[in-house]
Amino acid sequence: MTWYVVNRAARSLVTQRTGSVAMVLSEPHEKLFEDPNYSTLIRVAIRMLAERDMSLVMMLAGDEGDRERVVRYVRGGHADGVLLVSTHAGDPLVDALVSGPPAVSCGAVIGHENVIPYAAADERLGARQMTEYFVRQRPQGIGTTKASVSRSTTTCSAAWSATRRLPAGGRRPTDPSRR
Repeated sequence: MTWYVVNRAARSLVTQRTGSVAMVLSEPHEKLFEDPNYSTLIRVAIRMLAERDMSLVMMLAGDEGDRERVVRYVRGGHADGVLLVSTHAGDPLVDALVSGPPAVSCGAVIGHENVIPYAAADERLGARQMTEYFVRQRPQGIGTTKASVSRSTTTCSAAWSATRRLPAGGRRPTDPSRR
């Protein structure tokens, strides 16, 4: 046995690959620890990348300074790809990263749906199932709230739309905005 270990820095000079993907969370720093969905997403991303002998680099882009750092890092060739998480409509980071390495988004980036590929849940079907469940549990009616329009998450709006398509036998809730 020679105990030879490949020097990744030297190899990346030849292959033009870093062996890493940057996960960019476009939220204030505290959100990372408040939302349990992020830990699941990070854990799965680490596991999937490890299967390909790649590393995850976590970057936060909650303010202008953070966004500038992310752009410098990615454009500097330090990541083979970018996974955008919780990216808001109008986020200047998206435009800055379009010309860099491949980028994908967790959820659609509003206004860039045809530019940045994304993976998302079937929110309409999920909203319909959720609404039908609530109607069965509370036949006298349910209420809804709406999500921020700057976010790609439209589940609450989809839920309201789903209530309008319930079978005639089900009681429809009253839209609180029309009171």
